[in-house]
Amino acid sequence: MHPGSPQPQLLTIARGRPGGRPGRARSGTVGSRYTHVWEVCAYVDRHLGDPELGPDIIAAGHNMSVRSLHKLFEGEGIAVNRLIQHRRLQECARDLARGDSGERTTSGMARRWGFTRAAHFSRLFRDAYGMTPNQWPEVLADPSEAETFRQRQATPRGGVASRHGPSPASACECGQ
Repeated sequence: MHPGSPQPQLLTIARGRPGGRPGRARSGTVGSRYTHVWEVCAYVDRHLGDPELGPDIIAAGHNMSVRSLHKLFEGEGIAVNRLIQHRRLQECARDLARGDSGERTTSGMARRWGFTRAAHFSRLFRDAYGMTPNQWPEVLADPSEAETFRQRQATPRGGVASRHGPSPASACECGQ
C-alpha cells in the first residue's frame, strides 16, 4: 500500500470481515461480486510486471470469460485495462518518489511494471500526474509538495472513481 493512498473502507465493509481477505458469499450475491472484484484486483497487483497482462489473461486465471470479467467491472467505474494501467502508474510513481527502485533509468523502471514502450509510459504518466516521470522526483524533493504528492498518488487524473462512491477496484492494492 502506498503512503497517503486511501484504502477504502468499503473493501472491509463489503467483505463483512475486518482486515484480511473477503469472506465467501453465495454466488450471485452482492458479497460474491465484491469477492470476485477483490480477487481480480489482487491478481492484477501480483502480475503488474507482466507486459501481457490483460483481460484475456485475467479472465483465464479466474475461469471466466472476458465478457464476464468486463461485466463484473461495469459497476466499478473503471475498465479492466484502465485498472491495470492505473495500478502500473501508481507503482511507477511510488518507485520514482522513493528513488530506490533498483532501476537506473525511467524506462527500465517502467519495463519492470509492465510498460513496453518508454514514450507511451511517459505520455501516460504526464497525462495522469501533470508532469513527466523525470520531473516527479524533483518536484517531490520540495517539502511543500508533500500534500500534492499524496493527492496525486491516491488519484491520478482519470483515476478510479465510481458514481456510486468507492469500490473494491478503487483500492486495487488489495493483494498487497
